Amino acid sequence: MTAKKQKSIKKAMAYICAFFLLFLIFLFLETKKFIIVQFPFSNFSQILFFLLSGLEGTDYHFIETYFFRCLLPSASYSTAFLLLPEIMRLAVFQKILSYIKSNYINCLILGTFFIIWTYSIHTLLTKTEKIFPPKSTFYEENYVEPEKQNFTFPTQKKNLIIILLESFETTFCNTSFFGTNLLSPLQAIQARGISFQNYTNGFGTTSTQPAILALFSGVPTTLIPIDILHQYGKNLTQLKNTYTLGKILTSNHYHTFFISGINTNFAGQKKFLCDNGFQEKYLDSQNIEKMYPQYQRAGGWGYGDSDVFQIAANELKSMKEPFVAIINTIDTHHHYDPKISTDTHLAYKEYDTIYHTAQATADFLTTLQSYPYYQNTVIVLLGDHLRQGNDFSMPDERHIYNLFLNTDINLQERNRTFTQIDLFPTILEAIGVSWNSHRLGLGTSVFSQEQTLQEKFGGAYLERELSKRNDLYNHLW
Repeated sequence: MTAKKQKSIKKAMAYICAFFLLFLIFLFLETKKFIIVQFPFSNFSQILFFLLSGLEGTDYHFIETYFFRCLLPSASYSTAFLLLPEIMRLAVFQKILSYIKSNYINCLILGTFFIIWTYSIHTLLTKTEKIFPPKSTFYEENYVEPEKQNFTFPTQKKNLIIILLESFETTFCNTSFFGTNLLSPLQAIQARGISFQNYTNGFGTTSTQPAILALFSGVPTTLIPIDILHQYGKNLTQLKNTYTLGKILTSNHYHTFFISGINTNFAGQKKFLCDNGFQEKYLDSQNIEKMYPQYQRAGGWGYGDSDVFQIAANELKSMKEPFVAIINTIDTHHHYDPKISTDTHLAYKEYDTIYHTAQATADFLTTLQSYPYYQNTVIVLLGDHLRQGNDFSMPDERHIYNLFLNTDINLQERNRTFTQIDLFPTILEAIGVSWNSHRLGLGTSVFSQEQTLQEKFGGAYLERELSKRNDLYNHLW
């Protein structure tokens, strides 16, 4: 091999090495921007868990977006940077650049290691907890494992209907703030049931799917936060090692029914519910379109609440007992404008929508009273979380709507402070199930005298502890 050829090969290898070093630097910077945009509420350990979870069928949109926003720009920047000395030969800085050119490989290598070293030291010294949150033993100390409990059901098992009302708050009955009681259609019904005063958002449960996960399992969502669930949840197995409400009921021979007017692939709702027993009768926008063509979509997301309740009433006529049914509404979601017809003309169209859903809910409950199994059916009305967004003003003191109908529990104390994680044991006790405590997961039944974790520790302490890494919680996923 000639000396000239050897020199060419060395030069080519130097260019290749320099390209990859530059590429890694630019890829790191672009990936950091990508993470901030795609996962704004996640920390490094959560994202790492998501990427290493062995997800099958990962959404191609994620891969495509990463390619065009990170890989392709990084390659382009690296190529341009390598060509820069050749381009700059024509500029007035030729002498300076000629010196840099003759030594720029060494400068580049040293500069690369200096940047990486400096940034790593800075990050480790200033942002250690953000990258790797400290570990906690909170779950080990407070988690009650459902699979180890001996559940006893009443001789005649009660049916259960859970109505999840999107962004529904007791706040909406504040006449001095809203000018009218937006929940007035439910007032007469509410007088017959039990409702608690201080039901509010818990840690990591500020949107629908995390609220459902908490309701089913008694734990909040921390490893897979809201932003990851919303974008990639349809391919993600959620809480696979947890003995959930759905698994408890179906293992005790409950039939299942679920209905929602939207496409429930969003945030992995359908996958989670079907994994937890709700395969028997499952209706969302895709099924409704085929089975009930006489109904029309109310908006871009799907079918309106009044239509969903009418379809649910029809489907529940023939349900085998005992059964558990979940009805999920959508019209009252913030920044959503379903095309509904209403006789009310309140100050804002959002007020009309809230009133309309309250009326549709009341009409559905009136219809259920004519069904032969009504007296043996516990009905639970729950707002899934506080209303999000700022499409209209809200008062400072806010609480989520809740109402329990047809329970056999005599209860005087209704001033309880609780969150979505407490619904898991509360709902089981509402249908007469007992076990060797009043707690499941991190939740505590508010039908008992025992303090909830929110009452015992306070919200600030819970947020601090639940933000930390935990081995037992990781195992649940």
